[in-house]
Amino acid sequence: MKLSQSQVLDIKREKMQRLYQLLDEAKVKQYLLDNPTFLTKNPELLSHIELKHAEQDTFSLVERQVKTLREKNSELQGQQIEMLQIAHANEQLLKLCNQLMLNLISGDSLKQFSDGLVNQIKSLFDLDAVALLLVGNYPEESSVKIYNHHDAINKELSCQFP
Repeated sequence: MKLSQSQVLDIKREKMQRLYQLLDEAKVKQYLLDNPTFLTKNPELLSHIELKHAEQDTFSLVERQVKTLREKNSELQGQQIEMLQIAHANEQLLKLCNQLMLNLISGDSLKQFSDGLVNQIKSLFDLDAVALLLVGNYPEESSVKIYNHHDAINKELSCQFP
């Protein structure tokens, strides 16, 4: 079905009117945001403002504002609780790390240090396996894998992490 030129012009005119209406609404909204005391200074306008609510329990602008603020407050409280839970988890992790460091300081030899490190990490962080790799000249008395040069460790790790 092809529209006549006058029908097309009517449609375009309606769209332009709607666009102007939206622009006017945006200007009013921005003005009220920029001048939050406008309605306080002009209370006679409040009697002309009409609010249609989807909610049955909201009857006035003040009640609607209070309801909105309560919803935002509830949302912020939920975020605060979540942040406190994360902070508590981080504190527990920090305590585990501090305990690990204190236990490692008490070692007298490389064997005590390396065995203690592996065992502590496994138990404190509830891990099944831990490997400690050292690069340098160390005595071969511990359960640690020792590499004389970093190329050897790179070669071994490259097969696990391509």
